[in-house]
Amino acid sequence: MAGNGESTRLERVMQAGFDTLADLLRETNSRLDETNARLGKLEARVDETNTRLGKLEGRFDNFLKVAGTETRRLRTDVDKLARRVNRLERKAG
Repeated sequence: MAGNGESTRLERVMQAGFDTLADLLRETNSRLDETNARLGKLEARVDETNTRLGKLEGRFDNFLKVAGTETRRLRTDVDKLARRVNRLERKAG
């Protein structure tokens, strides 16, 4: 009977170990679910940020085009004024 008692004790210890492992697996799965939910939210925020960044890049490109056009226009105006000043100086000279 001593052998049988040891077998029963071993079975109880093994069952307790399996129960502990099952609890750990459930907890791990629960935490993985939470982590996946958080990752999903973060991915949505990244997508939103990328969309906003794309819009801002488009606006910035437009501003650069406008600035380039305005810069060329201003240079043309300055060149015209410089020629006019030169003509006036020659006439006055």
